[in-house]
Amino acid sequence: MRHVILGLAATLAAAAAAAQGYTQTLRQVEIAHPGMSPIHIEKCDKDGDGLFTRAEIACVDGIYRVMYLDN
Repeated sequence: MRHVILGLAATLAAAAAAAQGYTQTLRQVEIAHPGMSPIHIEKCDKDGDGLFTRAEIACVDGIYRVMYLDN
């Protein structure tokens, strides 16, 4: 029963994020930012839902540029 509730909650969170506009999954963000630490990526997932809005992707892009490309 708990798994069903958690699955439903994840589905509802994904639907809400999708309704707000463009999102990317954690895997898509990881592919777009090769070599980036998962910890740095997860810092930008403000709501912790595993889906990245445009603002959260901009956060990841900024960290990636400063910590990985400028070095």
